[in-house]
Amino acid sequence: MRLRYPLFLCLIISVLLYSCSEPLSSYQFVREDKCASEGVYVFHLDMSDSLAVYDVSIYSSAQKGRVENLELLARWIAPDGQSFSETVYMKDVERKGSRELYRSSIRPLHQSGEWILSLKPSVERGRLSGLGVICTKRDDGTR
Repeated sequence: MRLRYPLFLCLIISVLLYSCSEPLSSYQFVREDKCASEGVYVFHLDMSDSLAVYDVSIYSSAQKGRVENLELLARWIAPDGQSFSETVYMKDVERKGSRELYRSSIRPLHQSGEWILSLKPSVERGRLSGLGVICTKRDDGTR
């Protein structure tokens, strides 16, 4: 009986340590009625691990029917305040929801920290239920 107690205790401790680990993905979704009045959706992405790489996907769902070739003006703001913009497209946004990989293997290096991504869709309000972002942290294997 004595041998089982330390083994059980080690099992419980390892389960607790595993459950306290940092999640590998963060999911954020902003409903259309909660975005800024200008139709801009803002997301705060934690890219604080400078040795990791990050994948960012965009997801959305249409209110009615489908939205094809959804144009999004994307603006990134780095932790030091520098920014850049680009136009990206989602091929097909369906009512049941669509997800597309936006950027793969982002390496923050000297700009690790909280990045801000704002997205402004080109469609009129009422076409989308909202926009979401998934940021997935990956170990690139170089540690």
